[in-house]
Amino acid sequence: MSPIYMSIKDAAERYSISRSKVYELINSPESPATVKIDGRRLIPIVEYDEYIKTAFVYTEINDRPRRASVVA
Repeated sequence: MSPIYMSIKDAAERYSISRSKVYELINSPESPATVKIDGRRLIPIVEYDEYIKTAFVYTEINDRPRRASVVA
C-alpha cells in the first residue's frame, strides 16, 4: 500500500525545491488543503502532484532572458 500523505521534507525532495518553498506553496490561497496530525503538517500526495504541475511554468534554459553585458 502506497502512502497517501508526505511530510514537508519529503515534498521538498520529491519536487526538488526547498522546504521554505514548500511552506510558501502550502500557505498560498489556491493550494490544496494539508492535514496537521500531532503537530506535523502532512501533504496529500495526489492533490499536490496535480497542483505542482500547474504551479510552475517550465521553460527551456535558452529561453531565459539574459543580463546585458557591462563593459567597464
